[in-house]
Amino acid sequence: MQIRGSFQLLEAYRNGDRRFQGAQLSAANLEGSTLKGIALCSANMKCVRLELSDLREADLSGADLEGANLNGINLCKANLNRARLEKAMFSKANLENANFANADLSKTTAIGSNFTGVSMWGATLTKAAIDRSNLQRADFRGATLGFANLSRSNLTDANFERANLRGAKLSNAIVEGASFRYSDLRGANLTKTKLRRADVTQAMYDANTLFPAGFDPTSAGMHQYEYADS
Repeated sequence: MQIRGSFQLLEAYRNGDRRFQGAQLSAANLEGSTLKGIALCSANMKCVRLELSDLREADLSGADLEGANLNGINLCKANLNRARLEKAMFSKANLENANFANADLSKTTAIGSNFTGVSMWGATLTKAAIDRSNLQRADFRGATLGFANLSRSNLTDANFERANLRGAKLSNAIVEGASFRYSDLRGANLTKTKLRRADVTQAMYDANTLFPAGFDPTSAGMHQYEYADS
């Protein structure tokens, strides 16, 4: 049965169904729903309302959640591999140990959320606002975070190896034990971070990169990018 709308979905879920691949839920109102373990692979969920809902261990791989309201949602251990989340809102959300590998989170707003242990491997977070969040042990290897805002976030033991952080804001972030090896930090704002406690070996910077007072990028093993004369 092709699921269309929140009523059909909730009724089928109450009857024990859990697999709803390709469901049509655009603009559906599922606020405050308990849908633990649900499978909505490749579902159309544009602008869906799921604030304060429980989707722990859900499978949303390949789902289209562009513009969705996910504020306060619980997505602990959920699978959002290759999901589309452009301009989605999930502030104050619990995303602990969720999988966002290769997902598109461009221009998302996730202020004050829990990203502990999340996988963002190869994800796109261009211009995303994830400031004041907990990103401890998060995996951002190979991710694109150009002009993203991670200021005042806890990045303890997070992995940003080979990530694109060009123009990103990391001011006042906690970076103890974080790895930025081979990352692109050109134009990034790293002021008021304790960068000495992070691994920045072979990370790229330029004249527009802002460092904390007294930090020497050369001694830390960073590589300065020299622009060719025009």
